[in-house]
Amino acid sequence: MGLSLDGNIKTSKIYSNLLHFGIDTKKDNYKIKYTFDYTRDKSKFVENDSGILFFNTTTFEPIYSVYITDYAYINSLKILFKHNNEKNKWVLGAGYRNKIMEFDKIVINKIKRNYQGDKREDIVNLFAENNYQYERNAIFSIGSSISKYFAQNNTHFLKQFKTGHTYLFNKKNILKIFYQHIEFLTGTYLNSTLFKEKKQKPQKTDVLIGKYKKYINNSDCIEFIGMLSRTKNILRATQKGFKYSDKYAPIKIINIRYHKNYQYINDFIFEFSHMYFKKLGIKNYDRLIVLNTHRYKKFEFFENIIYRKSKFSGYYKEGTDLSLGIKYNINDNLNIGFKANNLLNERYEAGYPLVNFFTKGYKLLTTPLIERSVLFTVEYMF
Repeated sequence: MGLSLDGNIKTSKIYSNLLHFGIDTKKDNYKIKYTFDYTRDKSKFVENDSGILFFNTTTFEPIYSVYITDYAYINSLKILFKHNNEKNKWVLGAGYRNKIMEFDKIVINKIKRNYQGDKREDIVNLFAENNYQYERNAIFSIGSSISKYFAQNNTHFLKQFKTGHTYLFNKKNILKIFYQHIEFLTGTYLNSTLFKEKKQKPQKTDVLIGKYKKYINNSDCIEFIGMLSRTKNILRATQKGFKYSDKYAPIKIINIRYHKNYQYINDFIFEFSHMYFKKLGIKNYDRLIVLNTHRYKKFEFFENIIYRKSKFSGYYKEGTDLSLGIKYNINDNLNIGFKANNLLNERYEAGYPLVNFFTKGYKLLTTPLIERSVLFTVEYMF
C-alpha cells in the first residue's frame, strides 16, 4: 500500500539498490567489526482519483502523488570484550554509527519540494551485560545500554536495560523470568517535509516474559510462555496523517508448545498462541500450529496445518492453511522436491484498518498471507 492510508492506491513502486561491505577480527577476548553500506532508493506513490494518500498536517493540503529519490552512506563500528570466570560471564562493548543521507528529488502533487529533514545522524552506544551463576541451578542476568543520538533536528538520549532470572528445579524443569525496557527511534526522515513535523519521539516499550519448560522424557517437552508488554509513541495513521500516540498500547500473549523429537530430523510440534491487543487496530489473534517432519530412507516428508483467527473493530477473520511437501535426496549434493501450499484454499487474510479521510471513519482492508501454490524444486549443494 505504500504511503496510502485508505488502501485505494493506483501505483506503489519502490526500487532499491544496496552495496554492503563488512570485516571483523578477533584477538583474545576482543572482537572488532566494521561495516559500510550504500543505498540508493526510488519510490513512487500515486492515488486513484477517488482517494488521497494523506494530508499535510500544517496546511491540510491533500496529497495525491509522491515521487522520491534518495541515497545514503552508512558506517558502523562495534567493539566487544568478553570475560568469563567461575560464576560470571561479562560482555562489554561500544559502538558508533554514522549515516549521511540526501533526498535529491522530492515531487509532491507534481510540484518539486526541498528536503527539510536531517541529512546526517550519529549514534554512540555503550553497553554491558553479565550472567551471574550464584548457585549451581540458578543464574541472574542483568544488562544495560545507553545511546546518544545526534542529528540536526533531533538529539536524544536512549536507554535500554534488562534483567532476568533462570532457575532449574531439576534437569527436567526450567523456569525463566525476564524484564526489558527498550527505547528506539524510527527512521522518519521525511516527517518535516511531508508533515512539517521535525521532532521525532523515541518509541518506548516495556516487556515482561515468563517461560516454563518441562522435559517429559528424552524426546518430549512442553513449554508455557506468558508475555505482558506496553508501548507508547507509536507512529499511527490518523485522519490528519501520521501522528505519535502518547498513550501506552498494552499487549498480552499466551503460548503453549509441545515438541516431540522421535528420530533424526523427525519432529512433531503442536503450538497454540493467544494474543490480546488494546488501543490497536487488531483486538485478538489466535493461532494453532500442527507440524510434522519425518524421514524414510532417501525421502523427507513435511505436513503443516495452521489455523488463525483475528478480531478487529467489528470484524472477524479466520482461515486454515494446509501445506504438504516431499523431498527426495538423490545423493548428498542433489535433491528434488515438491510442495503444495494452502491446499484447502481457505487461507487466513490479515486485516489492516484504513483511514477514510472524507467520512473520518475507518474500514478494513484484508490481504491473504499465503496464496494457493505448487512448487517443484531442484537443489544442488556445492
